[in-house]
Amino acid sequence: MARTAGILYLLDIVTSLLGDSLTGRTHVVPGDTAATAASIIAQEPLLRLGVAANLFATACYVAVTVLLYVLFKVVNRSLARLVMFASLTALAIWTSGSLSQFAATLAVRRLDVSGPRVDQQAFGLLEWSARASNIGLVVFGAYCLLLGYLICKSTFLPGVLGVLMMLGGLGLLTYLSPALASDLYPYNAAPALIAETSLTLWLLAIGVNVQQWERRASATRPT
Repeated sequence: MARTAGILYLLDIVTSLLGDSLTGRTHVVPGDTAATAASIIAQEPLLRLGVAANLFATACYVAVTVLLYVLFKVVNRSLARLVMFASLTALAIWTSGSLSQFAATLAVRRLDVSGPRVDQQAFGLLEWSARASNIGLVVFGAYCLLLGYLICKSTFLPGVLGVLMMLGGLGLLTYLSPALASDLYPYNAAPALIAETSLTLWLLAIGVNVQQWERRASATRPT
């Protein structure tokens, strides 16, 4: 399970970085809906490819979330459920943002509505996508904090991975204030990337301490 989670986690990281890079080429021009629509049209193929990459990454991380729940429910079932809920909530928010980006490409191609109205629709969709990204990062920050705590308590994974995840979570919580997060970027996002990459590589290369996991599992089985 741990190595499968590691493979899916790696796919998530690679494809989400690719997706964010591609969708980031399309910019919201504040106060100028026509320029925003022109940016969408100019980058439409890359934007759609980026959305597809992000949706694939989300699917991978849904599977990671379920596998991590199975691994960590032996530590604390209730907290593991909360961790899973936080992760799925963040993923749902990000998915709404990705679908808004895709909808923006459809809006600017509509021919039966006047240009200014279409431009405004596309502008609003991209604005929501940006907000969804920030809201999702806050929820994911809380998820990282809780997952880090579970890792520290687990005994079948190194505590340092848990500490890194909690530091990453704290960095992502700066997105509670988008202006502050923008000023701190990339230093506020780097700890989360380092933590997730470290956890991914550990799961891939080493997995979990099976004896310690089985000991925790045995302790939670009804007698």
